[in-house]
Amino acid sequence: MKEIEIDRSNEEQLLSECGRGNKKSFEMLYKLISGRMLGFATRFLGSFRMAEEAFQEIMIRLWVKAPLFNPQKGSAKTWIYRLAGNVMLNFIESKKRISKIEEPADSTHPAFLSAQAPESQNQGAIERFETTEKFLSNLPEDQRMAVLLRHVEGFSIEEIASVLECPEGTAKSKIFHGLKKLRSEIEKEKTNEKAAEM
Repeated sequence: MKEIEIDRSNEEQLLSECGRGNKKSFEMLYKLISGRMLGFATRFLGSFRMAEEAFQEIMIRLWVKAPLFNPQKGSAKTWIYRLAGNVMLNFIESKKRISKIEEPADSTHPAFLSAQAPESQNQGAIERFETTEKFLSNLPEDQRMAVLLRHVEGFSIEEIASVLECPEGTAKSKIFHGLKKLRSEIEKEKTNEKAAEM
């Protein structure tokens, strides 16, 4: 039987092949998305140590759930991020007994630099994140994820709605209210800093 030629950069093909039990495709997909997914988990969870743990669970779930992927119902990208989002939300629920995060997110960690986006876009995302990172954990989880998907991962509104499994209008609302709260917190800190300097 002739071996199927696999495009290493084609997430949809790799994920479909994973669903058929192709371990080589899983290894390729792991290499393709691991840096980006670990960066996303680190930004969302606020701790690289927690992100590593969640990331391992994401990849296990991806292998197990891959047979359920249907390219006619959505892209591989949104399917993977939806799975990752659900894993991280469950992870947060299981960790709520921990009163404070063990290790703060490090925006200089290589995980932040590995997102597969054009260099200028990625640099802008990092700068925006450095400005807002300490306020992200104050956002409700759905708003935090929507903001990160839109302004760091570069997802369209349609893609975000698919990941969050909600109407596009709801996705826009989550982004709007998330950004509004972030801006309010940043302005409040600036005001406090000015008052402290006087």
